[in-house]
Amino acid sequence: MPKKNLITAANNPLAYQLAWYLKEQEIHFCDNAQHQHIIPAYSSSSFAHQFLKYCLTHNIDRVFALRVQEIATLAESEILFEEFGIELMLVQPAALQAIVSNINGNAVIKVNDFTQFSAGLLKAGYPQKTVWWGRADLSGQFYQINDAYSPNILWNKEGVLSFLQASKLLQQSEFTPLYIYPNKPMLVKALCINGAVFYGSEISESTDLVFKNLQVKFNLKGFFELTLLDDKLLFFKMLTV
Repeated sequence: MPKKNLITAANNPLAYQLAWYLKEQEIHFCDNAQHQHIIPAYSSSSFAHQFLKYCLTHNIDRVFALRVQEIATLAESEILFEEFGIELMLVQPAALQAIVSNINGNAVIKVNDFTQFSAGLLKAGYPQKTVWWGRADLSGQFYQINDAYSPNILWNKEGVLSFLQASKLLQQSEFTPLYIYPNKPMLVKALCINGAVFYGSEISESTDLVFKNLQVKFNLKGFFELTLLDDKLLFFKMLTV
């Protein structure tokens, strides 16, 4: 019998990216404001119980919570939802962090200030080769350091910067920890559901095997984004808004 899926954050495009993977199933889009189906605000002290009541009223079988605050609260009530036959498609945030920190993070260079950033670029092969960097919390885009781009160009929509441009950008505000990559990383979306994994882009068999082993070992459920480097799995995170 088909499952009835609830996807939160329906006012955000991410909800519809997830829905593409579930297009053969029934989907109930919800948000906490300005939407046809309104769910309780995650700021409510009784959010989990109000949300459970909503799911029971609408006969929801499976929940994809896409807001960070929703996940943190619902994760604490996972057993309660299971008692009513409702599956929360999420991983406990602390458990996810522990899993991710033990993959292949040593394949990249983590830097915590601008001095380390400059040294990290040299270690990764700059200036003989172009290198890439992005935030260590895995948010935002990747940037390429390539001095072939003129410092007079203030911005490049492809995320290509000269070292001088990167310096100006990173010293405008408080430094955020970064990862430096020796080659261009690749991002791949993955849906873990019913013990299977569905990818948004083609990946190698070896990477697929690594992630599926993690999925089985840690019972991964939900919508994820994988960071790959040279066909190796570096990191993954739950996709949230």
